[in-house]
Amino acid sequence: MTDLSLDTTTKLAGLIRAGQVHQAIPEIKEQISLAPRDDRLWALLGQAHFHVNQFAEAVTALREALRLKPDHAAHCADLGIALRAEGRVTEAEALGLTPGRRRLREFCRNLFEAERLLREGLAPTARGVAADAAN
Repeated sequence: MTDLSLDTTTKLAGLIRAGQVHQAIPEIKEQISLAPRDDRLWALLGQAHFHVNQFAEAVTALREALRLKPDHAAHCADLGIALRAEGRVTEAEALGLTPGRRRLREFCRNLFEAERLLREGLAPTARGVAADAAN
């Protein structure tokens, strides 16, 4: 990981949250060219692509984020969600089966369960499951 400033990552994440994804993507890519081993940048790129339904590109970026930081639960969960959005459910569920990822497996399992509950309209229960996943 590099000494990428918190201001830079906060700005890029803010662009994504504000819906300015088409502005964020080139800026994130520029930062990646300067710091290609920064998992946070790859994760931001994946999130940006996900927000504009570019799921294949999101999967590619999130795989790189997880490759750079294999035990990062949020990268694993984001990749799983992107894979599921792309219709690759079996591959998404297999993420948690990787040896040595027991905690990640539990996190992803809880996150996918929360996602299912939200789809079924059980938001309060989903929030409880998601909170358990974060702990």
